Amino acid sequence: MQASFKLERYEVISCSYIRNIIEGEYQGSFRLDPLIQRSEEDPEKFRVEIKTDVTGLADIELTIVGYFTSTGLLNEEELEEAILFSSLHLLIPFIRSYIHTISCQDGRDAVMIPVINVADLLTAPVAGDETEN
Repeated sequence: MQASFKLERYEVISCSYIRNIIEGEYQGSFRLDPLIQRSEEDPEKFRVEIKTDVTGLADIELTIVGYFTSTGLLNEEELEEAILFSSLHLLIPFIRSYIHTISCQDGRDAVMIPVINVADLLTAPVAGDETEN
C-alpha cells in the first residue's frame, strides 16, 4: 500500500513559552488549528500550518509548518480530507516532542501532550476544539 502524501520537510515557525506556577491538581488544555494551502505553481504540493495552544503547567503557542507532496493516488474530492488527516497524523508527534523538550529544560515537570487519535479528533463536532488533559 502506497501513501497518499509524502512529507518533504517541516519547520517550526514560532514558539512562545511561559511557565506557570501551579500547585496541586490542574486542568490543562490543548488546541490545534490547522491551515491548508495548496501551491499555485504545483497543485500536487501543499503547505500545512498548525498553530498549537497549550495551557496548564505552561502557556505555549507553537506554530509548525509541514510541506507535503501528493503521490497522485487520490482524486480532487478526496485530497482535502486526506491532506488534513495525513498532515495531522504526521506532524502531531513532532509537536508533542517539541513541547515536551522545551518544557523540561528548566528542571521542572515536563508538559506532556497525550497521544491523540486523529480520526477521533476529525470526527468531533468541530475539528480543533479544545481537548482537556
